[in-house]
Amino acid sequence: MKQADISIQSKLAQRSFDVSVYGDAGRAVIAFPSEDGCSTSWENGGMVEALRERIEAGELQLFCTESMDAQTWLARGAVDDYRLRNLEQWQGYVEKELLPYAARHSASKELPLVAGASIGALNATALMLRQPKRLGGLLAMSGSYDARAFAGADPDQAWLDVSPVDIVRTLANDAKGMKALAGKQLAFVCGRSSDELGLGSQRGLDALCCELGLEASFEYWGWDVVPSWFWWQEEARQLLPCLLAPNGLIDRKLVARLASARTEAEHAADQSEAAAVELREASEALKQAKSELRAARKRTRDEAESVEAAAQKDEELSVAAAEAWAERDRIALLLAEATKAAGAAQSAADAAAERLGSARWIAGEAEAAVERASQAQADATARLASAKEAVAAAQGEAERLAAALAEVQAEVDAERDEARRLKSGKTSRSKSKRS
Repeated sequence: MKQADISIQSKLAQRSFDVSVYGDAGRAVIAFPSEDGCSTSWENGGMVEALRERIEAGELQLFCTESMDAQTWLARGAVDDYRLRNLEQWQGYVEKELLPYAARHSASKELPLVAGASIGALNATALMLRQPKRLGGLLAMSGSYDARAFAGADPDQAWLDVSPVDIVRTLANDAKGMKALAGKQLAFVCGRSSDELGLGSQRGLDALCCELGLEASFEYWGWDVVPSWFWWQEEARQLLPCLLAPNGLIDRKLVARLASARTEAEHAADQSEAAAVELREASEALKQAKSELRAARKRTRDEAESVEAAAQKDEELSVAAAEAWAERDRIALLLAEATKAAGAAQSAADAAAERLGSARWIAGEAEAAVERASQAQADATARLASAKEAVAAAQGEAERLAAALAEVQAEVDAERDEARRLKSGKTSRSKSKRS
C-alpha cells in the first residue's frame, strides 16, 4: 500500500495542515480525525489496516487531514468569536484547499466520499451538508450533530449555521438544498450503549430526515457497541463498500432493518429471559416472604404476650422504683444534714487547729522566754557572787585603809602636837627676850 505524508499551506487559515494519503487509486475518501486532531488518527486507530484490502485493491484512497477541533468545537473555555473565527478558517481550508487537492491527486473521477468518527463525524456531516454538490456520500460514526453540545443550550445564530441538525431543519424551506442532497448516500451509525453520547442527536437527525423525506441510512447497533476504534473499524468495513456501490445503501438498509429487528428481538428475548428469571426469583421471594410472614405473625403473638408480661413487670418495677426514689430522697435529706453537721464540725476542727497552732506558737515563745530568764538568772547569780566577793574585798580593803588612816591620823596628830609644842616653846623665849 502506497503512503504519502504531505503538508498543505493554507492561506485561509494562515497555517499548514498535515495530510496523510493512503493508496494511489480508487475513489477518494476525505477522512476526518477523532479528538486527537492528527492526520495519522485513522492509522493509529487501526482504520487504515481495517480497510487495507480495499485500499490495496484500488477501490478507495484515503486523504486523512489534520483538524482544528482543539481551537473550535472542543475549545469550550474560549470565547465564541475566537472559536467561530477558527471554525470558519478550518471549513474554508477543507472546502477551498483540501477538496481541490484531493480532486487533483485522485485517480477516480467520481465525487469523493467524506467520513469521520466521533468529532470527525460532526465535521464530515457539516461538510456534506454545506457542499453536497461536491461530495458523493457520507459515513458518520458515533457523532454528535447538535452544536448545543459544544456551545451551550442557547447558542448564537452563528453556531446554528454550522450545526447539522439545525442545517437539516432549514431544508424544509430550502428546495435547492433538498435537491442537492437527493440521491446522496448518507450513512449514520452508532451503538446503543450509554457511552454513545451522540445517540440522542443521531435519533433527532433521523427523525428530521424522515419528516423531510430526505433519504439517509441510520443504524443503531447493539447495546454492547461503544464509541471505540474497534467498533469504528467494523462499521467502516461494512458501510464504506456500500457507499462505493451505486445505491449500495438501499440493500444495506434492508439488511440493516432486518439486523436491527433481529437485534431488537434478541434484546427483547434477553430481556424476556431476564424477566422470566426475575419472575421466578420473585415467585421464590414471594414464597419466602409468605413463610417469613407466618413466622413473623407467630413471633408477633409471642412478642405480644412477652410485651404484656413485660408491661406488668414494668408496673411492678415502677412502683419499686418510686419507693426506691422516695427512700433515696430521704437518705439524700439525711445526707444533706450530715453534710451540714460535718461542715460545722470541720469548721470547729479548723478553728481548734488554728487555736492549737497559736497556743503552740505562744508556748514556743514562753519556752524561749523561760530559757532567756534562766540564763538571766544564772548571769545574775554569777554577778551576785562576784559582787559579794567584791564587797568582801572592799570591806577588807576598807578595814586596811581605816587602819592605815588611823595610823596616818595618829602620825598627823603626833606631828601637830609636836608642832604646837615647838611653837609654844618659841613663844616663851620671845617673851623672855622682850622682857
